[in-house]
Amino acid sequence: MTFVYKEARLSNGLVVIGEIDQATHTAAAGFFVRTGARDESSHIMGVSHFLEHMMFKGSKRRTALDVNNDFDFIGASHNAFTSGELTAFHAHVLPEHIFSAIEILSDILRPALRTALSHRVLGTKKTVGSLPKDEMSNYFSNRYAADNMVLAVAGPIDFEKVISEAQRLCGEWPRGKPGRVHTPFTPAPTEFTQIMPNTNRAYIGMMMPAPALGDMRRYASSLISQIVGDREGSKFYWSVVETGLAEEASCSFEGRDGLGEYLVFAACESQNVAEVEKRLHAEMGQLSQTLQQDELDRARARIATGIALAGERPSGRMHRLGSQWAYGLPPIPIEKEMERIENLTLQDLRQCLIDFPMKPVVIGRMLPPAIKDH
Repeated sequence: MTFVYKEARLSNGLVVIGEIDQATHTAAAGFFVRTGARDESSHIMGVSHFLEHMMFKGSKRRTALDVNNDFDFIGASHNAFTSGELTAFHAHVLPEHIFSAIEILSDILRPALRTALSHRVLGTKKTVGSLPKDEMSNYFSNRYAADNMVLAVAGPIDFEKVISEAQRLCGEWPRGKPGRVHTPFTPAPTEFTQIMPNTNRAYIGMMMPAPALGDMRRYASSLISQIVGDREGSKFYWSVVETGLAEEASCSFEGRDGLGEYLVFAACESQNVAEVEKRLHAEMGQLSQTLQQDELDRARARIATGIALAGERPSGRMHRLGSQWAYGLPPIPIEKEMERIENLTLQDLRQCLIDFPMKPVVIGRMLPPAIKDH
């Protein structure tokens, strides 16, 4: 596939980006908004996810039923999601329906906000259940502003027509005052254990700082997390899963806007918690010395395969484009990222481990009640 990157910006600040390839058989479009739980104040916690669902409740021109019927009529595979830093609304269709999909998506992004506010809860029942409509509307106006979102498209699309349609459908959307404050972050060591009455397994969670998504060291961190904590064939697997000490053990890298983290998870029997923790710490602590070239090669192959698979369909390309923009990253071709991963060496990984040691600063345990002898 030969995708050609294109970009434009409307007068109101809305960015339109695309990877165009006339040889593909489907097309995809999505609006990505640079907003999520991170951008909420405590008393309106949950409003981002709540608004995501409100978009499908209807606009001034469509009822909730109309929204579903119109997507179904064009055979769209559509959805939305909210994360800590990003909200997206997207559709994957046959090329002849792409402009209908863009029209529906743009319409639901101007919701009527007429539904009662206690129907969906994320955050806490208190924050969402008592959310004043004017506060939700103010949040929407500031965060869902034209200059805080991007329309990303991919596939066999006339990009000039996309710009024209975006201007017609979204050109009157107002600018906002979104911003995002990157408050200085200093990890505070924390350790806790909690007894959970309804569990019959022990769960261990650990967290430690890692590179941000805008940091080139993110590639090394992705490989490190694969090597130490992929679900099969990793150091964690051979140390605690294959030996029967734990049912599962994993490590993942989560890059974010301005910071990132490694997340470690394990599930085991209560009597094995101490030994599992000991072995996880040991594997992370000695990783720089135990790294092997064949481990790097296998991890690199798995990540490259995942990237390639995501890029085979226009929907994957569209998601990639929109997410890169939302995190303030320049458009990076899949081929370029694969090249960066291919060029990483063991020394690159060791340097990343020096810069971001795998020493958990937060450790949490959820344990079942102790079993009493009868």
